[in-house]
Amino acid sequence: MLSLTLRKAMLGVLAVSLISTTACSREEIINRGIGAAIGAGVGLIQAQSITPEVERQMGAQVRQQVLQEYKLYSASPALNQYVNGVGQRLAAQAKRRNELNYTFEIVDSPEINAFALPGGHIFVTTELLKYLKNEAELAAVLSHEIGHVDEKHTQEALRRAMVAQGIVQGGLADNQVLVAVASLT
Repeated sequence: MLSLTLRKAMLGVLAVSLISTTACSREEIINRGIGAAIGAGVGLIQAQSITPEVERQMGAQVRQQVLQEYKLYSASPALNQYVNGVGQRLAAQAKRRNELNYTFEIVDSPEINAFALPGGHIFVTTELLKYLKNEAELAAVLSHEIGHVDEKHTQEALRRAMVAQGIVQGGLADNQVLVAVASLT
């Protein structure tokens, strides 16, 4: 069942689509509205079918994209093992420990950051590690990222992207409608 927010967004997009196409014939307007509804529906169906297997596959793809932007930290294998070891001890308590294989990796970056990807891929930056004073602080950072995965925040981001893609594929690609869609999010 569609959430109330999504239904309102779809109705708003449809209304703006209909209003913004005054130069079109009634048939063109109806077809555009139907296309939008179908596109949004396809995106929603795809988004709702994110199984753990699909999430793992998507996570592996996103990980490859991350590694095109960031280099894995290789100067200290011992530090990599340490971060992974702390992460694995925490992941053993994660809600989704039986669904996903959590990985913990260090990327060489001047950014102070840690982030989680779909499928349980968790990264910390070398710059963040410089600021951590002890294992408890590292555990807090990694636990926070595990929480994003456990609560399916990464899946929710994928779901939103898939629904948006469905709307665009449904024929709402004119600028006025895209502005309206953007204002709804």
